[in-house]
Amino acid sequence: MGKIIWLASYPKSGNVWLQSFMYNLFCDSRQAPDPETVSGFCTPESAAVHFMTLDSRPLSAWSRKEIAARRAEAHKAITELRSDNVFASTRAALVVSGGAPTITMEHTAAAIYLTRNPLDVAVSLAAAENLSIDEAILRLGTEYETESSDQFAYEYHGSWSTHVMSWTQQRHAGLHLLRYEDLLSVPEKAFAPLATFLGLDSSPERIARAIRFASFAELAEQELKSNHAAHSGRPKSLFRIGKSNQWRDALNADQVRRIVDRHAAQMERSGYLPEDN
Repeated sequence: MGKIIWLASYPKSGNVWLQSFMYNLFCDSRQAPDPETVSGFCTPESAAVHFMTLDSRPLSAWSRKEIAARRAEAHKAITELRSDNVFASTRAALVVSGGAPTITMEHTAAAIYLTRNPLDVAVSLAAAENLSIDEAILRLGTEYETESSDQFAYEYHGSWSTHVMSWTQQRHAGLHLLRYEDLLSVPEKAFAPLATFLGLDSSPERIARAIRFASFAELAEQELKSNHAAHSGRPKSLFRIGKSNQWRDALNADQVRRIVDRHAAQMERSGYLPEDN
């Protein structure tokens, strides 16, 4: 039994894309992984199966306090999935929620935190959640938490600023920071240090293969095949566009101002303030 290496991010910041790259890098894959393969490689922290090892009630019947009180046991269950360290994805802020930590440090080996410009997050969140841009902007600025379902425990996301600050304010050797924009613009330079952080072969050839088979085009094709096999219709894609600076065409000046006004401190720390601001 090992410990957990967290792949953490605010929603719509590229977490699934990062998981796909990590799978390719570890397995030295020669093709893009399908969604089921990725979920088997990196388990969602909030999956009901981790919480129900000692209580078989549907998770939707649990109170928030019950879920929060069981989180440490759920994290222990994740560590028991493999004999070595195990990857788990989370969209939770690194805070105390419901009287218990969202991340159990006792069961943590390391964390990889991925951040994305909130101006672009607003655009992607609106598309993914069928929200208007204004509703997405409000969500980014709200101390938000999801509802539990039979499949997933609730997650406390907080605001975009809360989320980023909670994971990045105390940097230590077990934390590796990534920016979505760097993974897009200079993937070799951004991904190679991640491979080194994980103690993996970081040869240019292996990095290039992992990047190639984690491209949005490759992943979208695999997702389409998987959806056709499992559904009569195609659900909303996890891999929509994969570009930065979408906000320049999607947001008006007032919408940009509202996001910057609310999140300026963390945007400046991450290099996201617009040049003309």
